[in-house]
Amino acid sequence: MLIAINNEGTATLATFAERKNRFTCPGCGAKVVLKKGDLKVAHFAHLKNSICSRYSEGETVEHLQGKLNLYNWILSKGIEAKLEVFLPEISQRADILITVDQTVIAVEYQCSKISIDEVCSRTMGYHQLGISVIWIAGSKLTVKDKLTALQRSLIGEITRGRYCFYLYESGKHQLKYYRVGINLHCQIENNPERLIKSAILGEEICGADEPFIHTITQSEIKRNISKLHLMRSYRNPSYFSFFQYVYINRLILDRLPVEIHYCLSNDWMIRTVSFEWKLRFMIWLRQLKKGVVVTRRMVKNRVEVMIKEHSLSLYRCPNITGDYYMNPFNEFMEVLIQNHFLIPLSSSKWLVNRDHSFFNCETVPEVTI
Repeated sequence: MLIAINNEGTATLATFAERKNRFTCPGCGAKVVLKKGDLKVAHFAHLKNSICSRYSEGETVEHLQGKLNLYNWILSKGIEAKLEVFLPEISQRADILITVDQTVIAVEYQCSKISIDEVCSRTMGYHQLGISVIWIAGSKLTVKDKLTALQRSLIGEITRGRYCFYLYESGKHQLKYYRVGINLHCQIENNPERLIKSAILGEEICGADEPFIHTITQSEIKRNISKLHLMRSYRNPSYFSFFQYVYINRLILDRLPVEIHYCLSNDWMIRTVSFEWKLRFMIWLRQLKKGVVVTRRMVKNRVEVMIKEHSLSLYRCPNITGDYYMNPFNEFMEVLIQNHFLIPLSSSKWLVNRDHSFFNCETVPEVTI
């Protein structure tokens, strides 16, 4: 840890501490030792066998140096910030606690792999106190081909409907933020000001979104179908329930509804294979009695039933507020409307178009969202 209490009861930063003084842990009150040298990041450490649950956790050089860098950068922008703040109400220590326009925000610099349960628990703890939280990943959580479940749990919402995963490598003094959508858009920054503007101040950093256009060609659909046949031949366990559902409903892989092939910017929130949840949802709509008006409440109830029945599995995203699991369905319904599968009656009511060609055909429309 970087902060300890000195003889006078004042919080002291290890960088400016002197060995002649005695220091105690701000969390448990136990004695701590100052570790300071030319090759080490100055910090305090508990004695062996410490029972302190929050301040005795081993910290890497990356974590110590990284949160100190972030703290200094935030201060340099004139933002009120405190380092290593212990919150007794929830028995948690925030790496950095900042205040912007009377809004309190915790910054967690997560360098090691932890359980998703722990991420959820810490995030919920902050939320109980009315504190927002920003998770910034360290180098061990570098993004590779796609986001892991742990990385998804650290994603935050910049502005409504816009999501980011933040990564800071203290050794390289390099900041990355990933716009999460159909593709991962990575932007590298050596200046933390953009992070502060986006994550902390909630300001736009990428400009306004252009209208999102979905275009699907027959060749793209054929590639998807080839992939499905391949997954079936390999008996991929992730696709097992999808193939079982197709079989039970006497459907043919080559002639499934065109709409299930569209990629959505919010697909990443759902663990279930995207083909499966979209197909299940479309079949539920189609099986409603003729003339039944579909309402937004009905859609939400159906999604909750799917979750309860385990036919829909979500990634856990504790830092996205509200019913985030509805975002992919709301977006998919826009596709269904513009493909004329649903007929809008109002902003929250629709009819199923019985004349719509449910199965794959030669004509594939473009959809703008």
